[in-house]
Amino acid sequence: MTWRRKQWDASSFPMWSDLRNRVEKDLSQFLHFTGLAGAGWLLDFALLQVFATVLHFPIALGNIFSSCIASLFVFTLSRRVIFNKASGNVFSRFAFYSLYTLAVIFAASLLAAYVQAAIEAICRAWNVEFSKGLIVAATKIAITPPQLLLNYFVSKFLIETSWRVRNGDPH
Repeated sequence: MTWRRKQWDASSFPMWSDLRNRVEKDLSQFLHFTGLAGAGWLLDFALLQVFATVLHFPIALGNIFSSCIASLFVFTLSRRVIFNKASGNVFSRFAFYSLYTLAVIFAASLLAAYVQAAIEAICRAWNVEFSKGLIVAATKIAITPPQLLLNYFVSKFLIETSWRVRNGDPH
């Protein structure tokens, strides 16, 4: 008698196959979103440098302007090229994302002022002098990763979720 080990494949476990497909799709979308967000981040970074170093805006105010422009650029493009867009309510989705963006950017901009102050304090403590542009760059790099993750999940939800509004009936 010969013993043979059964070969298992994804079809043996359909729920795992569905889960794997879902994870692969989400990972692919996240990587594409990250690439697009990277382009948006470069736009944001360039605008922040102009606002903070050329126009002499405080970093928090410059970050609000640069981030709003870049964030709405990424949302609009990701809706077209990355996510499976649900039909209808485009204006509502865009309006909600704009409000969300303002709230996140306001919080990040407040945080940016503290991060910048901390970087400057570290530079003074180590007796190192960096240009304002480099300090602004380091600040922006430090506050970006949490925003990227949050923006991905909110964008995905807003773009792919079907919103049904009944004619004035809240139920």
